[in-house]
Amino acid sequence: MGFNQGSNFLYVSPKGGQLVQHKKGGEIIKLGFSYTGRLKKIREKADEYQGNPLNKVELIMSDGKQDICLQFVKESWFSWGFFSRAHGIDLNKDLMVGCSSSEKNEKITFCWLKQDGSTLPKDDAFPKPDKVMMGKKPMSDWTAPLAKMDEAIRRIDSALSGTIKGGKVVNDDADLPFGDNEAAL
Repeated sequence: MGFNQGSNFLYVSPKGGQLVQHKKGGEIIKLGFSYTGRLKKIREKADEYQGNPLNKVELIMSDGKQDICLQFVKESWFSWGFFSRAHGIDLNKDLMVGCSSSEKNEKITFCWLKQDGSTLPKDDAFPKPDKVMMGKKPMSDWTAPLAKMDEAIRRIDSALSGTIKGGKVVNDDADLPFGDNEAAL
């Protein structure tokens, strides 16, 4: 594996139940079902697909040898899987981000997270997209999940911007939304 030109990261994304690298010319290289490394940054990126605006989430991670940028569409089941489990991430430890494919729809890839060999449980209260009718067509309304995802991005980014020492995030902001500035989100 190598770096993409003009970048410090290997850019990867979930596709078909695996993490893949997209090369120029449309070539797709399958890299595996999971990546393990330390989460260094989380951010949102505005993008577009076929002329339509599209928001993505980027996780900057490092295994100590190479930095990756894991990109995924914010309004996706992969994103929902990540954020519904993000409350359990300990930023002081390596995180395994994994993919699994849907048995019902080959275009859907799900996310699971592991730390210390244990799968992080999802928050059962994390909202799922509502089904709404647009004319005669069923659509997904991501309003509630997106609001919770935005909160999680801010919370994780704040924690990563602080200094992590001995299991605690030390930050000058006393009003962080997750209480006692704990690194375990």
